Parts: sequence; structure tokens; C-alpha cells
Amino acid sequence: MNKKHFNLLQIIASAAVFVGVVLKFSNIEVAKYLFASGVFGLFILQILYAYQTRKKAIKRKRIVSLMFIATIILGLGAYFMYIGNDNWVLAVLIYALVSLFLSFRDKR
Repeated sequence: MNKKHFNLLQIIASAAVFVGVVLKFSNIEVAKYLFASGVFGLFILQILYAYQTRKKAIKRKRIVSLMFIATIILGLGAYFMYIGNDNWVLAVLIYALVSLFLSFRDKR
């Protein structure tokens, strides 16, 4: 998979997560499924990144590992959204903050 495919998958999955969040605030029932499908796409993407960086520098591996953990937290948010618990908002906030922090740390 080349960088173009990674970027496309990230955009599609992130858009599904975003639309799922917006629809959840509107109390539309399909939101949790759209959100979960976006989280699944991000999870697959993080697995592919981890596989791709297995022979890279330790700093790059650490960043990918932290994003993987943040994606697992986002998956926990999908579970909270599915069962109707409002803690999914906290999981999305944690994911957003970790992503923002790590985006400034990743200087390729």
C-alpha cells in the first residue's frame, strides 16, 4: 500500500467518525454504526502503520504505538456510543488531543 492509499483510507475513516459524531448529537440511530465503521478503518490503518514502521527508528515506532493506543480508546468510545453511555465524548476528546499532540511530534 502506498502513501496515497493510506491518506485516502485515513480521510474516509476520519470522515465517517466525524459524521458519526455529528449525527449522534442529532440523535440519529445510524450514527453509532457509522462511527464504529470509521473507528474500524482507523484501527486497520494503525495496524498497517505499525507493520510498516517495524524497522524504522525508535521515535517513529513510539509515535505509532501511541496512536494505536489512542485508536483503541476511540474504539472504547464506539462501544460507549453503542450502549448509550455518554462517556464516548471523553474517548473522542482523548483521541483528538493525542492526535493533535503527536501530529507536531512527527517530523518525517
